Amino acid sequence: LFHWPSSIPEPSLLLDFYSSTFSFSDNLVRTMLIDRHDNFWLASKSHGAYLWHRNTTKFQQIDAKTHQLSHETVYSLIQDKKGKLWIGTRNGLNAFEPKSGKIEQHFVSENPRSSRTAGRIYQIVLKSDGNLWLSTGIGLVHFDPETGSQLPLKTKDQQDRERLAIRSWD
Repeated sequence: LFHWPSSIPEPSLLLDFYSSTFSFSDNLVRTMLIDRHDNFWLASKSHGAYLWHRNTTKFQQIDAKTHQLSHETVYSLIQDKKGKLWIGTRNGLNAFEPKSGKIEQHFVSENPRSSRTAGRIYQIVLKSDGNLWLSTGIGLVHFDPETGSQLPLKTKDQQDRERLAIRSWD
C-alpha cells in the first residue's frame, strides 16, 4: 500500500503486507474507505479490517481476537453520519465505534460455514434516513441500526419479493 500525495514526485510505502508485523497470509484487500477524519480503512480477505491513522501513519488491526469482530473475512465498509463504522463480514454485520473500540454484532449465524445466511454481508448502502441496505447471502435486507431490527421489504408483488430473495454470490 502506497501513499502518494500530489506534492511529492514519488510514492512512499505505507504497508508491505508480506513483511509487516501483522500476520498476513495474503495481501487481498476487498474494499477501501476514507472516513470523515481522513483515516484510511482496508477490508482484508483473511485478517479483519485495518485502519491507517493519517496523523500518525500507523496501522491498527480490527480483528476477531482483539475487537470481537464476527469474522476475519471482511467484504464491505461504510461509515454512518454518527461516525460509526459498519463492517460487513463473512459471518455478520459489525457496528464499530472508533472512539471506544467496541463492536456490536448483528446477523451472526450459528453455522459460519453456511453461505446461505443473512450473516454474509457483501455490500452495505447507507440510506439518507440512517437505515442500511445489505446485500446478503439470502438476498437484500433492509436494516434499522437504531432498533437493530430487520425491516420488511416493500414490494409491489410476489414476483418482486422472489427477485429480492435471490442469493448474492461471493
